[in-house]
Amino acid sequence: MNARAAYFLGANTCSGFCSVFEDFASEETTEKLYVIKGGPGCGKSGFMRSVASALLDNGLDVELFPCSGDPNSLDGMYIPKLKTAYLDGTAPHVIEPMSAGVTGNYVSFAQFYDGAISGGERERILGLTHGYKAAYAEAYRSLKAHGALRGEQELPSEAADAARERVCRLTRQLLGKRRGGRPRIKTRFLDAFTHKGRIFLTDTLAGGCEEIILLDNSLGLAHEALEACASEAQRLGAGIVRCPDALFPDKLLGVLVPSACCAFIAADKRLARALRGRHVRLDAIAARYGMKPFSSEAGDVLLREAQESLSRAKSLHDALEQAINPHVDFGGVYALAEAHTKALLSGEKML
Repeated sequence: MNARAAYFLGANTCSGFCSVFEDFASEETTEKLYVIKGGPGCGKSGFMRSVASALLDNGLDVELFPCSGDPNSLDGMYIPKLKTAYLDGTAPHVIEPMSAGVTGNYVSFAQFYDGAISGGERERILGLTHGYKAAYAEAYRSLKAHGALRGEQELPSEAADAARERVCRLTRQLLGKRRGGRPRIKTRFLDAFTHKGRIFLTDTLAGGCEEIILLDNSLGLAHEALEACASEAQRLGAGIVRCPDALFPDKLLGVLVPSACCAFIAADKRLARALRGRHVRLDAIAARYGMKPFSSEAGDVLLREAQESLSRAKSLHDALEQAINPHVDFGGVYALAEAHTKALLSGEKML
């Protein structure tokens, strides 16, 4: 049995924070959703890791959803066999159970604060809160400027048509005969722009895809090809996972087809080195029509500035959690995790 980082459910993009929490929560396979409410440093991620660890010890697989702000922390977890999910429902990804008490419930961590924070300690915590939020705002300003600088590339229609046709043909070859039925479509992030730079969850592909198709994207044709791939897969009745680009969420980074154990990924040179798969030379198509790669030193500087701001936000957030930790009853947090684990394993009504 294993616990693996499945997807990101949020992203720091050039148009601000983007969330697919709602898409996940409305999934047909999620029968129970527990939304955790609580501020920084109160043990939300630790609670989920504790439950996940205990479930693993009892032979259940667990999917983990790392936080795009801090990939070492968790935004959520999902237990496929139990069709049960836990999500951090605090800002910036506020979410509510569809029907509290019926299809899930709230898990409030307010009960674990001792309420004894006052004086200079209170002012320090308020200052750290303001500081990390300001650092995030700086990061988003840099990302927005990067997006504006990059702009929208104009694609020759002939190049786009050729890319779409090539990938549609490959999609039909891999998926085979029409499956019929109503295909399910999920939206998830495979990558995130973080304080560590851009992170790609390659293990998600390695664990679930027997074949990876790498679409050259130096000249910007992959999105058109991926949209065509998604449409063709749906036409054939196959469910898909649409994976937006973490910086430009209106563009696709990938399309996964779980039933065919394959994935189509827009690959830059770094990603192409990290993944093994079949290459589709879209750049050769683009070059025939005079397309040139986007390159901007100013854009690279803006991305570095954004990463530095996210790193500063992470440091301030860590300091905030350390300041709050002494005022949290972690014994109560882990007792609650134990109670939830027991209920999940026994099928008892959740607390």
